[in-house]
Amino acid sequence: MSVRRINFDLLYRLPLQTVESCLGTVARCVELRPDRFSVFGYAHVPSFKKHQRKIAEDSLPDSIEQHLQSETIAEALLDAGYVRIGLDHFALPGDSIAIAKQDGRLRRAIVDHSRIRASSPTAL
Repeated sequence: MSVRRINFDLLYRLPLQTVESCLGTVARCVELRPDRFSVFGYAHVPSFKKHQRKIAEDSLPDSIEQHLQSETIAEALLDAGYVRIGLDHFALPGDSIAIAKQDGRLRRAIVDHSRIRASSPTAL
């Protein structure tokens, strides 16, 4: 078995995270040159996820900082040569999903993007 592609998930809005720490993380990740990135904001819902009650609310970035983190990560990935795919996905220009976007063949799926048209989305 061989690894053909590498995808990274990046999280922002983590406790004690800053714009500067996000930039440092992106810089280290970009050095590895993965094919794709997914960028997600941490969802703090302690009423639903009981283990999150252990996280101090005041350690989470506020909404302004959260927006700055998201936009800073996006700008850093674009500056590193990645193509923005939707709101929160990025790919190298030669990646099949970036080519599908360029050709107008990209479709949004439930949690990701697809190069194929499906009559109805399916989740497993």
